[in-house]
Formats: sequence, structure tokens, C-alpha cells
Amino acid sequence: MSAPMNDTMSLEYQVRVALASHAALEGAHVEAKVDDDVVTLEGTADCYARRLMAEDVARHVEGVHKVVNHVEIPIDGVYGWRDIDLFDAAYRALASHYLLAKRRIEIEADRGWLRLRGRVGSAFERIEAERAVASLPNLRGIRNELVVG
Repeated sequence: MSAPMNDTMSLEYQVRVALASHAALEGAHVEAKVDDDVVTLEGTADCYARRLMAEDVARHVEGVHKVVNHVEIPIDGVYGWRDIDLFDAAYRALASHYLLAKRRIEIEADRGWLRLRGRVGSAFERIEAERAVASLPNLRGIRNELVVG
């Protein structure tokens, strides 16, 4: 059963305002559409962190129960994915991180995606490894395969 048109439009408006006013999303081009209490995000962002931020902002608008994130990170028109640059940046980010510098974390970069593998000491370290690389330019996504133990 669909929500009344004015409620849907109001929720869509609230989500769009929240997205437009969030400083961390400056430069991202994200549109929101609402069907009942489900928000669908479409558009582009320059990194994985902004893609996730758009989802988080939409999720925290009162009345939103689900967010479907179709925001894409487009290919750099000049250099493509530059996986070697992505790998190097991820390596430096993890090697200089106060919690993760001594951990043996394997990194693979493939067409803008990073895969993290290895062992970490806690769930917090696992999440922190993902956070450390999430804002790298042209990062399309992260496959966090780190094991706690």
C-alpha cells in the first residue's frame, strides 16, 4: 500500500534536503526517489566513502525504513582506474595507521575495488581497516575479508 502522495513527496523532500546540506557530500551528485518508506539513491560520487555517506544520511531521515543505494563511482576519464595508484594509497593508509601498522593485511586492487585479507585482533580493527581506505579517490568498493582472531 503506497503512502499518500503528500507524505511521499514530503519524505522525498526531506531526504533531498538532508543530502544537499551535508558537507561531506559536496561534489557528489545524488538524487533520491521515495516509494512508501523506501529511498532509492542514484547518481555519482567520487569515492566509496561518499557513496556510503549518502546512504547513511538518507537512512537517518525520520520516516525512512530502507535505503537502496545505486550511487556509482565513475571511471576516471583520464587515467581509468589506476589500480596501482589505488593499491599504493591503500598500502600507505594501512601502514601508517596507529592500530594497523603492525598487522599483515594483504591488499588487492582490481578495477577500482579493494580486497583486504588477513588477520586482525578485533572487530574494531576490521572496521577501522575499511575506514582507513574508504575515502581514496576512484575507489568503487571494498571487499573486507579480514578475519578477527
